[in-house]
Amino acid sequence: MLGNGESLRYLLPEGLLGATLGVLLVLGAFDRTRRRGLCALVAGTGLVAAALATVWTGSWAAPVSLFHGMLAGDGMVSVFRLLFFATGLLTVVFAYGSTEIDSRDFADLSVLLLGSVMGLSLMAGASDLLMIYVSMEFVGILSYVLAGLRRENPRSSEAALKYARGSSGDSSRALPRPGGGSSCR
Repeated sequence: MLGNGESLRYLLPEGLLGATLGVLLVLGAFDRTRRRGLCALVAGTGLVAAALATVWTGSWAAPVSLFHGMLAGDGMVSVFRLLFFATGLLTVVFAYGSTEIDSRDFADLSVLLLGSVMGLSLMAGASDLLMIYVSMEFVGILSYVLAGLRRENPRSSEAALKYARGSSGDSSRALPRPGGGSSCR
């Protein structure tokens, strides 16, 4: 079981995705033209870098327990991370070629997509119930926002509202109560 300092090396892929998210946020906030190609290039580069970091830091030989048991690292975690990064890269490529996504929303789409991929990557290695719950909520909340990305389309806004409203109640009922037991009945 590795301590906090020793475990940081295994979170390099998520750190690279976080840095890429920061660059995309700055691009989306300060670039008035919001160049679609530049955002796609930055997002794709971040995903490829995270995949290479997964290959470099992956614990392919022996499983390790990270952050005092909160996360696990083994070959299957690395395989699922690579699968999530490849799926994210394909989504960026398909979204770049899509005519349905406006160029001014592409930076927002890239941020939400990379955030979801980071949550999925954490979910792949989660070995503690709290970490599983946090990573699932991370992916879920970003998915709600992603469902309502097309603001001019009323169906998109309605879908995002229904998705968020229904799922937030479900997740709050699944949490254990302070007195013991679950709030599900």
